[in-house]
Amino acid sequence: LSYGREEAIKEALDNEHIENFIPMRNEVYLDEHEERHVRLAPAIRNLIFIHSFRQTLTEMKMFDKRFHPLRFIIDHTRVDDNSPVMTIPERQMESFMKVASIPNNRVTILNEYNEEFFSKPGQHVRIVHGEFNGVEGVVKRIKKRKQVVVELKGLIAATIDFIPISWLEFLPDVN
Repeated sequence: LSYGREEAIKEALDNEHIENFIPMRNEVYLDEHEERHVRLAPAIRNLIFIHSFRQTLTEMKMFDKRFHPLRFIIDHTRVDDNSPVMTIPERQMESFMKVASIPNNRVTILNEYNEEFFSKPGQHVRIVHGEFNGVEGVVKRIKKRKQVVVELKGLIAATIDFIPISWLEFLPDVN
């Protein structure tokens, strides 16, 4: 997307019954009287995930001015296609959406993707109890604390600050 129009695009997509998701976070701001307020804002500007066919979105961009600002993210790691649009595996996206959708002060959206950090190994787990039941991620050490990280490779990640070890099912590496 361009020019911070993700919320208007989301509304238009919702009106067309097209599944979409914008990761949100609480943002603190000061009003004209220097009073602190909290509002829900996109965690990353100009990013919206859309569950649809590329052809459908291309036609919407061509024939409906509400969708002209949409841009595809190209996956530069794929060379098997002329213009490889980035796609997220469904299970991975479901885990990310579940974590990023729950208003919880234990969840942090990492809006700067750090390849060095994410290339470090970690134990693949599935959470089997609590509000994050079913979420899959990787246990990583962040600021001297072990956290479950749900990553959308190359884009964004969400971390869960504390999950009791008894709530984790350790999975074999998928690499």
